[in-house]
Parts: sequence; structure tokens; C-alpha cells
Amino acid sequence: WFAKTRVLHVHGVNSSGKDHVGLDFMEKDILLYILSALADDPDVLRVVTLEIFSRDDLKRSLRAINECFTVKGA
Repeated sequence: WFAKTRVLHVHGVNSSGKDHVGLDFMEKDILLYILSALADDPDVLRVVTLEIFSRDDLKRSLRAINECFTVKGA
């Protein structure tokens, strides 16, 4: 399915079911899978929207993305 995907919107869902929160609420292996798939196919143009609505959630999301790249060794 990913090969046909051109637009992704991602966000976390907290334990009470509220969505559009930081990516730190997303399971790390799912976030790593998404980021790895994007990195493994760099010639395909895609749009990735972080669909979160607060500055704090954005900061935590960017930290979670950075941690995934550190884990992968990028």
C-alpha cells in the first residue's frame, strides 16, 4: 500500500482516545516503520502532514521523530 501512497497525515492518539496529539503517543515501532519507509524511497515525492494542534505536541513529535532517526542510525 505504501508504494501508492502520496499523502500521509500522522498524529498520535492518547490513552483516553483523544487524537491529533503528539507523535510521542504513537507506538514507536509504527512511527519508525513510517519514517523508514519514507527514507527508503526518497525519489518518490510525498506530502507528510503532522496533524497536531499545539506547540507542545509539535515539540514532542519532533523529539519522537529525532529519536527514531537515532535508533535507525540515520
